[in-house]
Amino acid sequence: MHLRVVIGICACALAVSAQNPNTARWPAFNAGDPDLFVVTNRAQTSLTAPIDNVTTTFPVANISLFTPPVIVTIETEVMHCAVAGGVLLQGCVRAQEGTVAAAHPSGALVFGYFSAWHYNQVAAEIKAIEANATKLPAFNNLGTLSGTPTFPVTAQIQTFKITLNGAVTSSTLGTPISNGLVYFDVCQNGTGGFTFAWPAGFSLAQIVSPSPNTCSVQGFQWDGAAAIPLSPGTATGSTFPDVKYMPAADCVNGMAGSGWSTGLTPAALCRAGTNNKEALLSPWGASDTAQLSMHLSKDWNSTINPSVSLDVTSTDATNGHTIIMQLATACDKGDGSTTDDVAFNSPQSFSTITLNGNANRTWTATLNNITMTGCAAPGVLRLQLSRTADTATNVGVIGLAITVPRTLMLQAN
Repeated sequence: MHLRVVIGICACALAVSAQNPNTARWPAFNAGDPDLFVVTNRAQTSLTAPIDNVTTTFPVANISLFTPPVIVTIETEVMHCAVAGGVLLQGCVRAQEGTVAAAHPSGALVFGYFSAWHYNQVAAEIKAIEANATKLPAFNNLGTLSGTPTFPVTAQIQTFKITLNGAVTSSTLGTPISNGLVYFDVCQNGTGGFTFAWPAGFSLAQIVSPSPNTCSVQGFQWDGAAAIPLSPGTATGSTFPDVKYMPAADCVNGMAGSGWSTGLTPAALCRAGTNNKEALLSPWGASDTAQLSMHLSKDWNSTINPSVSLDVTSTDATNGHTIIMQLATACDKGDGSTTDDVAFNSPQSFSTITLNGNANRTWTATLNNITMTGCAAPGVLRLQLSRTADTATNVGVIGLAITVPRTLMLQAN
């Protein structure tokens, strides 16, 4: 009786000290079915022919019981088999899990039950994940903040997302992991305009966009002393100016053609200069108008109205004479809720041009914050140009540029 107790204690001690014989695939590779194998309930059949101790392909009575890759046991030998097809188990590696390869007779039972490998391999993968936990990406949404925040580093790949509700005057990065990756997603709230002071070592970081509801995203690799940008950084939802230029007319083989919709006047006119062979709409009378249109894409930032500039010229050589052009807007909504004959808003005047006594000079008039009442994107933005009370005896219009503030999107229509 005493001997049995001693033996039992020794066996337990050996079991505790033994190591898992399996090696994890992670983090070098992801563990798949060839590593973990597949178990099927009640998978038991028999050999239909004898096999020796080296063959790797053998027939069984019911191959459908197995889902490869599978671990099978025949008598006392464990085998790892990669393929089950037809009536054969194929690609079998013999003498696994501490067993010995042996010959087996026809009729020997073939079991596909749970083996030590199934447990040990899963256990090895779990332990590898725990041991390499800092290599897993970590995401920290720190919510709204301002002032002097600290960003705690807990992983080799770390992302911080914040929304500014005030200026960040200084910030601190927790102890970074050498060669680790750090990503910042810094957003403005609906007010915007807040500054963000990057942590020490981030001297090459982008300037955070001040636009409301925009997010500035940039990734870095920490080299042990400084953050090296992985890219120039992007500002998702930020506004950029989209400039389109619309020539008023063109000249082909000495024949002028209008680029805009007009009445009989203003007429298209070839410039016919020594160098300038283009065209313009001239002369533009006091009651003349022209219309043109453009598509208003759905990424138009409707919190900021477009601006327009107009290039004009004049044969008037009287110093002090003025040119004052006007612009009226109308919009056809792209959802079918309006007609294609919407009334124009009240006209707005461009900046006044004062001639300098020289003929055939080019001048640019500007108009910021054009009226967008009734406009929605997507849709059609219609522009109507006219002339108001001024003193120039001749006006020629060369072209118009419109700047539409657009929000960065993957696609706009």
